[in-house]
Amino acid sequence: MQAGGRISGGAVRSRAAVADNPAMSMRCIRWLAAAALVLLWPAPGHAQQRAGVVSTLEGHVTATRRGLTTVALKFKDDVYLDDKITTGDRSLARLLLGGKAVVTVRERSVLTITEAPGVSTVKLDAGKIGLAVVHERMKPGEVVEIRTPNAIAAVRGTVLVAEVAQATAQSGGPVSSGVTSGIHVLRGSVEVHQLDPRTGSRVGPPTVVNGLQSYTATGGQAGRVAPIPPDQVGHVTSGLTPASGPSAKEPANREQLRAQAVQTATALMTALGGGGDAAPAETQGGRSGSDQGEVSSPTNQPPPPIIPSFERVLLREIRRALAIAEDDLPAIIVKDTTRSMGEHDALAAFAGSFSREKHSPLILIDNSTVRKPGGALVLVEPAGGVSLASGLLAVAGSAIDGTNYNLDTVVASVGVGSGPNFGIGVLPSGSATYVANNTDTTVSVIDNATNTVSATIAVGNNPIGLAISPDGRQAWVSMNAGQVKVIDTATNTVSATIAVGAIPAGIAFAPDGARAYVVNEGANTVSVVDTATRTVLATVGVGSTPFNVALTPDGKYAYVTQLGSNAMAVIDTATNTVVATPNLGAGTQGIAISPDGSRVYVTKPGAFDLKVLETATNTVVGVVNLGNTVRAVGISWDGSRVFVVHPNNNAVSVIDTGTLTVVATLVINSPNGVALSPDGTRLYVPQGGGVNAVTVVDVSPGGALLGVLPGGRLATSSTSPVLGMLNSTFVTDSGVAGLFGRPDQLAAEVDQGNALTLGTDQPVSTGGALFEASGSTISLRGGVLLDSALFLASAPLLSLLGGTTMNVSLDAIRLVKNAKLDSTSAIVNLSASTLSVSSGALASVNGGSLLRTTSDLVRVTNGSTLNLITGPLLAITGNSVVSIGGALIAFGGSAGNVVNVTNSLCASFACGTVSGIKIAFVAGASATQVSITNPIKNAGLGTINMGGNAALVRIEGPAAKLVVSGN
Repeated sequence: MQAGGRISGGAVRSRAAVADNPAMSMRCIRWLAAAALVLLWPAPGHAQQRAGVVSTLEGHVTATRRGLTTVALKFKDDVYLDDKITTGDRSLARLLLGGKAVVTVRERSVLTITEAPGVSTVKLDAGKIGLAVVHERMKPGEVVEIRTPNAIAAVRGTVLVAEVAQATAQSGGPVSSGVTSGIHVLRGSVEVHQLDPRTGSRVGPPTVVNGLQSYTATGGQAGRVAPIPPDQVGHVTSGLTPASGPSAKEPANREQLRAQAVQTATALMTALGGGGDAAPAETQGGRSGSDQGEVSSPTNQPPPPIIPSFERVLLREIRRALAIAEDDLPAIIVKDTTRSMGEHDALAAFAGSFSREKHSPLILIDNSTVRKPGGALVLVEPAGGVSLASGLLAVAGSAIDGTNYNLDTVVASVGVGSGPNFGIGVLPSGSATYVANNTDTTVSVIDNATNTVSATIAVGNNPIGLAISPDGRQAWVSMNAGQVKVIDTATNTVSATIAVGAIPAGIAFAPDGARAYVVNEGANTVSVVDTATRTVLATVGVGSTPFNVALTPDGKYAYVTQLGSNAMAVIDTATNTVVATPNLGAGTQGIAISPDGSRVYVTKPGAFDLKVLETATNTVVGVVNLGNTVRAVGISWDGSRVFVVHPNNNAVSVIDTGTLTVVATLVINSPNGVALSPDGTRLYVPQGGGVNAVTVVDVSPGGALLGVLPGGRLATSSTSPVLGMLNSTFVTDSGVAGLFGRPDQLAAEVDQGNALTLGTDQPVSTGGALFEASGSTISLRGGVLLDSALFLASAPLLSLLGGTTMNVSLDAIRLVKNAKLDSTSAIVNLSASTLSVSSGALASVNGGSLLRTTSDLVRVTNGSTLNLITGPLLAITGNSVVSIGGALIAFGGSAGNVVNVTNSLCASFACGTVSGIKIAFVAGASATQVSITNPIKNAGLGTINMGGNAALVRIEGPAAKLVVSGN
C-alpha cells in the first residue's frame, strides 16, 4: 500500500503489489489500459490473419483452420480469422479479440470468427458464449456481430450472452428449422435482426434489446423480448466460469502475456462498466500529519450488490491481468485496509505541474475503508497543473466515509496583535489568513497549515476593515485616517496608500477584481476605486453611518449596511448610483450574500436579529431572532449555513439557511468577525476584549472526492470518468466535487438576450464523465459545485449506472458566481439507477451563470427513477440562463422509467404551464422568460408523477431565462 501526499512531478517512489482480490473494479478496467491496447483488427484479404489470443483455456479446445487442419489450442495461442473453434466436454476458452472484445466459450460450443470491412462477426453454430465489446475501441461505423442460424445482433460496447440450441449443429449436420437462439443482454443494448434459418437473410425491422433483457427466436418464428429476472442471471451466465485462471509461470510466457494482459484488462473494464484511467507522479510525503491510523467500517451501510458470476469471473481475470501488467498499475493504491485521514490530508495534493501518460487510474481504492472527515480526497491547489492520459480516481468494492463527526469544534487559537476586529480575510489558496489589529498598528498573517503567525505587517494606527483581492495578490486594509493600505501578499509589505473618505470601514472587491468598494463611515459615502491605477473613480452618497459592503456574485450590485439608518443602500455598479433602499426597521451592520446571489443576510444589532433579503425584490423574506447583540456574519461555500457573531455573548450562532433555525452555538470569547476558508473547512474568528487571538473552528461539511481550488487545473485526455466508483459506498456531509475558477478570469457573453459575465478559467477538462458510479450506494449533502469557472463537457457530470442509488440533500448540480457549463452531452445520466434530491434541485443555476447543452438536461433510462422531493428539476435565479438543445427529460432504454415530483412550490408561488411543463414564477418572473419545445423525449418509456402543488421548474427574478429546443 502506498500513502498519498503532495505531488510535484517525477516518478513514483514505490509501488504496491496488486494481490488477487475479488473486489477489483470493473470500472478500473477501462481506466487501466485504454491507450495500452495495441492489437488492431487485422486487415482483410491476407491468409492467416490474426484475430486474437487465448487468454484462458480449460479442457480440450480445437481450432479447424480453413476447414483443413485441426489443432489443439493452448493458453496464449493465436486465433486466426475463419478458425472454427470447438470446445469439448468440461472445456472452456476465453479469447481476447483484437483488443476490442472478450469472448468466453462454454463447453460443447462451436463458433467461427470472420471479418468484413467495418464488421467483425462471431458466428455461433451451437452452444453458449459470453461477449464483452469495448465501445471506445470501435471506430465510427464499426460493429461486432453475433450471428446465430436465425438471429444476428449488432454490438457496440455491450456485455451479453448468446446461445444456440439445435440437435445437429455439433456434428456438422443440416440446420434444423427448430433451432432456438437466445441473445441475453447484461449491460448496454443491442439491435437484433431475425434471420431466415434456411437462407440466412434478414427478416423485418431490427429489435432493440436493452440491459437485463433476452431476445429468443425459434426457427422462423418471430423473436420475442422478455426481461431477465435478477434471480435468473446466474442461469443465463452458467457455464461461463473457468475453474482456474491463466498460467504464466515461465518468464517467456510472462513477458509475452504482459501486453495481452493489459489489453484484456482494458477491454473488460470498459465493456463491463464504462471506465476511467489515472495515476499520479512522485509522492513527497503527507500534507500534514499522518493518515495511517486505523478506522472502523461505517455502520449501517448496506452491503454492495452481488455481482453476477459471469462478471465476477471477468473481474478475477482482470486482477490477474493487472498483476502481470504491473508497469501500468495506479501510482497510489489503497488496498485491503482501513485508513483514517485528517481533514487537511489528501491521498494526492497537487501543488505544481504534473503529467502522467500511463492509462491506469492515478489512484485506486480497492476493498478498503477510507475515512475523510473534511476537505477533498484529491486536491489540486492554486498552482497545481495536472495532466493525465487516464481518469483520476477509481474506487472498487470500498467504503468512503466523508462524514465530519467533529463538526463545529475549535481546532486552534492563534495569538495575534491587539484588538483584532471584523477586518479579516483568507487567501483564495487557503494558505494564509490576514487579520487587522484595530487597537494596534499591524496586520497579522496566519499560516493556516501550522496555525501560527508567519508575519506581522506595520500599517499604521487603527486598521479597521480588510479584504483580499480575488486573485489573492493583495490585501486592502481600511485605516481610520481616511486611507486604504495595499499589502502585497507575496512580500507582506505595504505597496501603496490610497486616500478615500473619512473613517473607512468595510471593503469589498468586484468579482473580476477590477474595482474595490470602500465604505466611508464618517463621510456617509462609498468610494469606488480602480484597483489597477489605485484612483477613486466615483464617490457614491449613501445613508447615515454606512459600515460594511458586499457584492452580488455577478458583480452588478453592491449592498451597503448602515448603522444610522433603517434602510440599506443598493448600488448599481454599472452606473454607481443607489437604485434601492430596502427598509429593515433599524440599523444594519454585518452582511453576507449567498453564493447563488439570491439572498442577502444582514445583522441588526439593535434588534438582535438576522434578516434575510431576496435580491430579486429587495424584500425581507425571513427573520431569525437571536436574542443578543449581533455583529459580523459569514456564509458557507455552499450557502447552507450562516455564522453570526455575538460580541457581548461570547458566541457564534450557526444557522441553517434552509430552515432559518439555529443548529449550533459556538462558545468563543469576545468574537468580532468571521472569515471562511475557500474550501469551506475552517472558520476564522478574531477575538477582541483582551483575548487578542484568532480562533480556528472546524466547520467542514465533510469530505469530497475532488477539490480544484482557484488557479488549479486538472486535464484528462481519455474518455474515462475522472472519478469512478464500482460496487462501493460513499457517504459525506459534502459533495462529489468542488471546482473553483479564478473569479477575476471573466469574459462578457450574450446568451438568449442576457448580457452575462462568465468565468473563463477551466479547473477541469476531460473527455469523460466527471463522476460515474455503477452498483454503488451514495449519500451526499451536495453533488457537483461549479464556482466562477468554465466547464466544457462532452459527457455527463453525473452518470449513475447498474443499480446505483444516490441521495442528495441539496442541489445535485450547482452553478454559482458567473459559472459556465457548456456541454454536448446530457448533464445527468441515469441507467438502471435511482437519484433522489431531497431539498434542492437536480440542477441549480445562479449568480449570473450559464448552463448550455446541445443535448438533454437529464436522461432517465433502463428502469431508472428520479425523485424530486421538495425542490424542482431545474432552478434558475438572477439573470442566469439555461439553454437546452434537447429535452428537459429524455426517457430511453427499457420502459418503467419514473420521475416523481412531490414539491409544493405552487402552494407558495404563482405557477403557470408552458408546453405542458408546470413552472413556479418567483419574485417577478413570468412566462415571457421561458421558451419550451418538446420538453419530454420518448414519453412512452417513462412516467412523470406530479404532486398537486408541484412544479418541475422554478424561475426567480425578471431576468432569468430558460430555452428548451427539444431537438
